[in-house]
Amino acid sequence: TRLVRDWSSDVCSSDLDGERSFGTDGKSMLGTLSEQRWPQKRTVISNNLTMGSLAGSSDIARIFRSLVKNPDFRLRFADRVQKHYFNGGALTDKNISHRHSELRDTMKGVLPRMNPYIENQWIPNRQSIVMGQMASIGIQRSENAPNFSRHGGEVPVGYQLSIAASTGKVYYTLDGDDPRKLSTKPNLVKVYKTPFVINKPVTVKARTLVNGQWSALTEAAFFRSEERRVGKECRSR
Repeated sequence: TRLVRDWSSDVCSSDLDGERSFGTDGKSMLGTLSEQRWPQKRTVISNNLTMGSLAGSSDIARIFRSLVKNPDFRLRFADRVQKHYFNGGALTDKNISHRHSELRDTMKGVLPRMNPYIENQWIPNRQSIVMGQMASIGIQRSENAPNFSRHGGEVPVGYQLSIAASTGKVYYTLDGDDPRKLSTKPNLVKVYKTPFVINKPVTVKARTLVNGQWSALTEAAFFRSEERRVGKECRSR
C-alpha cells in the first residue's frame, strides 16, 4: 500500500460565496468515511488495510496480502513507517503542513477560498488513525522504537549520544549493519547501557527487543563539527 496520499479538489459552483476546494480521500488510506460534509466531522468507519480495496481481488491487493504474511516484509515496512513518519521524515505533520501550504499558495489564484478542513482537521488527526491501522496488521512497530538524544547531523567534538526506549532492551550498531544480526555478529551488535561518544563519522542503527520481537529501526548518520570545517577547507583550496 502507498504511504503517500493523493491530493484532489472539487469545485462547487453552486455555492453562493463562489468556488471552494476540499480534500478527498482518493485512495481511502484512512479507511471508508461516513457520508458527511464540511463542517461536520468525518468519521472513519473501516480499516482500508483489511476491509477496503486491499481486501479485494485486484493484483496489487493479492500481492499485498501475500507479502504481509511474511515477517520480514512486515518489519521492513515498519522500518519505512518509522523513517517517514518520525524524526523529520516526509510524512510528519510538520512536513505535510508545509507541503499543503505550498500547494495552497500555488493554487490561490484560482481557488482563493480553499476549505480549511485539511490543515485544521485532516493533518492533525491523520497520523494516529494510520498508525493504528498499520499496527493492526503488524506493519507498524514504532511505539517502542529507540529515540536518539539527537537524530543525526553535525555534532560537537566529544558529543555523547543517548538512546531511550519505552520498553525493551536496546541493541545498536555503528558499522551500518542491522542490529537484528545479533546472532551472526555478536561482537558488532552492542547492548545500550550508557551514552557513548561520537568520535568519527558514523551511522547509528538501533532497535529494541521485547519478548523476541524487534521494534522498527531507528537510524541516523552523524559527523563532527571539525570534520565539516576541514572538508570545507579542502574544497576551497
